[in-house]
Amino acid sequence: MQQLTLKNLNHSRRMHGFTLIELMVVIAIIGILSMVAVPAYRDYVIRAKATELVMAANPAKTQIAEFAILNSDLPNANFAVQNVQSGVTRSLAWDGSKIVVEADAAVLGAAVTLTITPSLSQDTGILSWSCGATAGAQYLPSNCQ
Repeated sequence: MQQLTLKNLNHSRRMHGFTLIELMVVIAIIGILSMVAVPAYRDYVIRAKATELVMAANPAKTQIAEFAILNSDLPNANFAVQNVQSGVTRSLAWDGSKIVVEADAAVLGAAVTLTITPSLSQDTGILSWSCGATAGAQYLPSNCQ
């Protein structure tokens, strides 16, 4: 017969697996990581959608550039530009000095208003564009901030 000793008794009772404390530490680490990752991912998604605003302004930029080439001047506020309605764009308009593109905040997840301002050099006739925002500048592409 096998004799039970204290050493044999402890070895047979040893369990293999995780303790409750180890599992709670792992869950706490996952919770902390998700608190950092979820807002960063949300901002990333909004920034990706906000690039669509820049793309929606391209037809209007082309119309204004054609007008500037033909007339050596920028159009006035009555100039109608093509309003491209996309999934993110709520409105697009020319106000006489800049293109204003407003995002649909419900679709985008944030209020973003993009402004694209042309500059026509009277000496050289070169048209250049600057990009900015009146709302939600942190979500625009890096070349617009």
